[in-house]
Amino acid sequence: MRVVAADLALICAGTFAQKAQPILELAGHKVLYPFLEIEMVSTALSSIPCWEMEEPKAPLKRSLGRHIPHDMVYRPKSGFVDPKGEVFFSAEFVGYLRSAVESTSPLSHLLEKKPIIKSCELLARKKVLPCQTLNLLWAIAFTDRWYRTAFENS
Repeated sequence: MRVVAADLALICAGTFAQKAQPILELAGHKVLYPFLEIEMVSTALSSIPCWEMEEPKAPLKRSLGRHIPHDMVYRPKSGFVDPKGEVFFSAEFVGYLRSAVESTSPLSHLLEKKPIIKSCELLARKKVLPCQTLNLLWAIAFTDRWYRTAFENS
């Protein structure tokens, strides 16, 4: 259990939160991550033996349940992922990704076109790409679609 808690505190939170830190600091912001302070991590790790774990995430659910409606905490949940990654191989997704590098795309001027086009070719041939690459491609396609939708309707 300590390994899982340490992973969440120091790897997941540390990696994703801290990646933005230099960008924010360069923009003149002072960034603090109280959940990564040694005292906070030590407190969390030392309290693990006291946690009642009759179900996954039980301490978090009990804590949330005190402040939000019960049915919002205790409900079936699933991650925001396609477990087989099939969405990336669909012609629709590849088409959205290709359109993100077209001159009509609101993102076009920000993107390196060649790697994205190469990724489209690989996905069209059902080649599996690293999850970090898929995350980036998803963000590009989603953001392009979002901008197009937002500006079409305004």
